[in-house]
Amino acid sequence: MIRLVIFLLLSSCITSHAILSAQNSPVKFQDVGLLEEYTNPQVTSLYQDRRGLLWISTWGGIDRWDGRQMVHFPYIPFDSTGSPARDLWGFTGDDQNNIWFLGDGLMKFDLEKEIFQRVPLRFEDKGINPRCINYDPGGFLWVSSSDEIFKYYPESDSLQRIPILSDDKIEESDFRKISILQDSTGQVWMSHNQHGLC
Repeated sequence: MIRLVIFLLLSSCITSHAILSAQNSPVKFQDVGLLEEYTNPQVTSLYQDRRGLLWISTWGGIDRWDGRQMVHFPYIPFDSTGSPARDLWGFTGDDQNNIWFLGDGLMKFDLEKEIFQRVPLRFEDKGINPRCINYDPGGFLWVSSSDEIFKYYPESDSLQRIPILSDDKIEESDFRKISILQDSTGQVWMSHNQHGLC
């Protein structure tokens, strides 16, 4: 009986080692072009859309990689065919073939028409400077500014302010959002620089 237990323990250790070794296989990288081929070599954010295209925001505009070639959308103010902002970050996609991103406010790129559009955000006659966005399957965007959270409904071009905390110990004005994520169960997570994760 003791020999059987020892055999099973050794077999289990060997099998576990083989499985763990397979999970630690080397990471492979692919070079997608020379730095000179990007709109700007300083990459600030990456996003992969539902079609598998890789969106690369840089200090000089946006690049899109399809696996074979790079398409450039350089910063061209007041032109819908170029990036409307120089400093870009925070991509998210929706189910209407749009890519949303941040840079001098909220921006939208229509994948079918291949045009950019600025989306001004105002709430109670005050401009909103978004810091983070995330698409919700309910058809809206979670938008955080430096001290508030909103739901933005693109269909009606409207904002709904979301109360942040019910805890009297923490002032909402001290609450600085960094990131918003909705997980596969529908739970919304927010990280912030002063109070961790909620």
